Amino acid sequence: MKFSIAAVALAAVVSAQSWSDIPACATPCIDDAIASTTTCAADDYACICSNEDVIEPAAEDCVVTACGEDVAVGEVEPAVAAFCGSL
Repeated sequence: MKFSIAAVALAAVVSAQSWSDIPACATPCIDDAIASTTTCAADDYACICSNEDVIEPAAEDCVVTACGEDVAVGEVEPAVAAFCGSL
């Protein structure tokens, strides 16, 4: 199953209200993807969330490798979707 933030945005299971609610295994991958694909500051969450279409593909393989597919799909995706939805 693909790591797709957009697909889970409709069914955000986890109510992440802060960046720290995203599983720790995924944050280095997401941070690297943000740095390599955007000009967003690390704490500019509005910019990060508005660029999820370029960040997601860059982070996908790393997140699945670091967290495992079940965590990537069941925890990371919903947490990111809920976080971005809360902005």
